[in-house]
Amino acid sequence: MRAYVLPVALLAAALSACGSTSTVRTTPSVASVVDLTGSTSIQVQAASHTIACGFDTFDAKASVRCDVQGHWNVTTPTTCHGGYGDSVELGAYVAPLLGCHTDTVFVTGARVIPNGTAVRYAQLTCVFAASGVTCTNGANERFAVSPSSYTFG
Repeated sequence: MRAYVLPVALLAAALSACGSTSTVRTTPSVASVVDLTGSTSIQVQAASHTIACGFDTFDAKASVRCDVQGHWNVTTPTTCHGGYGDSVELGAYVAPLLGCHTDTVFVTGARVIPNGTAVRYAQLTCVFAASGVTCTNGANERFAVSPSSYTFG
């Protein structure tokens, strides 16, 4: 447990530096860290089973996509010919964006991440809490999602 004190403190400092006005963006306490770095195309889900996140690497760059069971009140762009308003994507050093998709990262048998756990994947860290999932990248870009809302910042 001692090996996680510094990474958890750094994670908490990075996440709190972004500020918060939404309850979803509040940085939850982190009880443990799961490092999935080196895994290829791995999907996990929140303990509530209402949020699933897929971690992957493309051209040596890590990315995460989180889908929710729900739908946010957003207008689908005319260029999107798939699902929209229930998925956010974040690259290792790229700002988050709402994703247009024809698939899902909800998969049967995905590892369930307990509340209070941070998942690390290369330059990405996602903290799972009862209120939702907050992901941060190496450039301190961040998103927070719950089934009823999302925030960037």
